[in-house]
Amino acid sequence: MKKLDENEVKKRGVCIQGDVVIFKADGTPEGEVDPKGILAEGEVTGHAHRVKNKHAVVLTNPEALFKWIKALDNRSEEEIEVEHEEHKIITLPHENHISWRQKEHNWIIGLRRTAD
Repeated sequence: MKKLDENEVKKRGVCIQGDVVIFKADGTPEGEVDPKGILAEGEVTGHAHRVKNKHAVVLTNPEALFKWIKALDNRSEEEIEVEHEEHKIITLPHENHISWRQKEHNWIIGLRRTAD
């Protein structure tokens, strides 16, 4: 099976930054605004995956398994940037996205979050 390069994956509407996966989404974003714009935060290091620019906000809902990245100004074409202290900045098209932390399955202990 051929491994997809970063540009091919991005064309399909998927971005990965460490243990966070981000997909293009068609739904209507719901939830409360996270004032820090954090998608995921490391428990050990305190490093965080966060939306960097002001043209998008992160919406969180305790009942949801994912977080929304909501594009604010539909007329803007500025890309949304997601940063992390240990990864390069990724850019997303100016539209709505959902994100969640990857999980891995271990046959002995079951599902667990991947560590970043």
